[in-house]
Amino acid sequence: MRIFKLCIPSFDELSLFLMSAAFLVLYVADPTLRAESYERVLAGFHVWILVLLTLFVAGLVFSIYQVFTTKEKSYPAKCLMLYFAVMANYVSGLAAAVHIIQHESPGWLIVFPVWNMFGGVVLLLMAGFGVIDEAYISDENVRPPHALAGLFFLCLILGMCQFYFHMYWAITFSICVGYATMLSRTVQWLCGLTVRPD
Repeated sequence: MRIFKLCIPSFDELSLFLMSAAFLVLYVADPTLRAESYERVLAGFHVWILVLLTLFVAGLVFSIYQVFTTKEKSYPAKCLMLYFAVMANYVSGLAAAVHIIQHESPGWLIVFPVWNMFGGVVLLLMAGFGVIDEAYISDENVRPPHALAGLFFLCLILGMCQFYFHMYWAITFSICVGYATMLSRTVQWLCGLTVRPD
């Protein structure tokens, strides 16, 4: 049971904030992401695509907003944040895995998208069967030093992946999602910024 728990991403204010920040930075910095986004939306436009995009963006906005407030998260905000978290895990993993397979260069990079896809699929199934709901989003408020430290390490990862290794945007985002959901607290603990993670 403990091994299964480790396979499922945990979502708190810090992980959601880092995922949102990573996506925004990539969207601004990577022309391929912008071009592919427009292409996907305009290629076969349907109203439901606009609805899904609106929900995704709303979840992203709430994920950033919650870092700057100590107010209790509302039910709609938690639902949108959970939707954003699930889709960020699944879509980033799927897009990265497809790109790696098509370019015949899996190597160690395949670990991140496969992990994210697995977590996203499991979360979708759990949500569908009512195993998880908005309560899966933690009410714990992140402290500003921890948010800044997490953002600092995220920028290092983004910079290395995007501008040094010139990775495809989905691979970069997939790695950032993996850091945000599984490694950020461990990295901060190793640097003496937090207590030992559970």
